[in-house]
Amino acid sequence: PYPRLTYFWLSNDVALTSQTSSTLVLPGVNTDASFRAVIHNEAGYRTSIVATLTVITPASGTFAAAALADAPLSYLSLYRKGGQCWVRWHGWFS
Repeated sequence: PYPRLTYFWLSNDVALTSQTSSTLVLPGVNTDASFRAVIHNEAGYRTSIVATLTVITPASGTFAAAALADAPLSYLSLYRKGGQCWVRWHGWFS
């Protein structure tokens, strides 16, 4: 059996004491931040590289602003590129 791993997370170098699983959950994010995970077992610990989250607020009156008004988990948008129609996924993957 492998040693049990424990996790804790840092946001802008401040401990997120309620976040202790391998997945970081960020409800209601509205500002930019940097995150790191610290993973520990009896052999020691490792700290991840910094992941930077940038929050982009869509311009008023745009499709993105209208789509996000009802707080969906994700949405699709269409755009044209090189004479072809493309679909872009915005949001969470399940």
